[in-house]
Amino acid sequence: MLGAASEGAWYVAGEQLRHLDARLARALDGDNIVTVMNRISEVLRQTRTLRITVDELRAQAALLRQLRNYGVHPRSDHLERYFTDSGAAILLMETHTYLGRLTDAVSTCLTDHDESAEE
Repeated sequence: MLGAASEGAWYVAGEQLRHLDARLARALDGDNIVTVMNRISEVLRQTRTLRITVDELRAQAALLRQLRNYGVHPRSDHLERYFTDSGAAILLMETHTYLGRLTDAVSTCLTDHDESAEE
């Protein structure tokens, strides 16, 4: 479920940033999460005041995607640690932080864009 929530958060971020990039708008209309995330990443990387690296956001999103896929097609032992009580609790806390950081990154990007437009 965290993987689905993560992907949903990227779509929400994309909708908020849609007006900044025509390729992002096309990606959102095409409904391909990987393309959407790539376009959002490029938009966020243009933000000079962004304090979080896009790579950190992408890494957490990739982990959650792996876990979501594992839940449907379990084929890897290295993810089992996330299915213990402590592993799941830590993952939940990390995901909360990650989703907040994604939201903050979008807000920072929008603020930076508005300030650049005023100059």
